[in-house]
This record gives sequence, structure tokens and C-alpha cells, in this order.
Amino acid sequence: MDRYATLADEELLVHARDDVEAFAEFYDRRAQGVLRFFLWRGVATEDAVDLTAEVFAAVLTSVHRYRPEEGTRDGVALRNSAQQAGQVPSQRKSRTRGAQQAWPHPSVVL
Repeated sequence: MDRYATLADEELLVHARDDVEAFAEFYDRRAQGVLRFFLWRGVATEDAVDLTAEVFAAVLTSVHRYRPEEGTRDGVALRNSAQQAGQVPSQRKSRTRGAQQAWPHPSVVL
């Protein structure tokens, strides 16, 4: 994995299409941040671990569609994967106040 240590996440995801070591480097960099995010949102530890695995499984199965030239922000791919899995809404209206509760910027979490 050392050969991928200096690559940006976007480059890792491009290499991950054909090389499991690139995906492993991406996972090693980001898994703890995703887990911390779910824990911060109040998800039970066991469920947070499961959701983290689901997010990375979704990223792995869709990595062939990733297009860095379309422009992405740090962590967006992970957040989108969680949303697509139906586990995490991007915004939720508060039932008591009607205000939108936005998620923190991904760089805060990851």
C-alpha cells in the first residue's frame, strides 16, 4: 500500500477500479472518520460499524462510475453512498421547529 500513500483520495478511487490495494489505502484513510461520524450522530457502536461497512461496500461497488473530472469535495462520495443506501438523509426537517438540520461539512467528520 505504500505506493499509494502519497496519492489524493480522488486518485486512489480511480486506481481502485483495478487494484484492491488502492481501495485498501482509501479505506484505511477514511474508515475511522466515517465510523466517528455515525457515532457522533448517536448510532449505537455495533450499528455504526455495520453502517461503515455498508458505506465502503457501496463505494467499492460503484467505484467504476467515479469521475474525478466532474469535481468533488472531500468526503462527498462517502456521504452520498450512505444516503443512497437509505441509511442517512442529507437533510431532515425538525418536527418541532420546521427548520432544516444540515449535516456538517464532510471535512469536519473525515
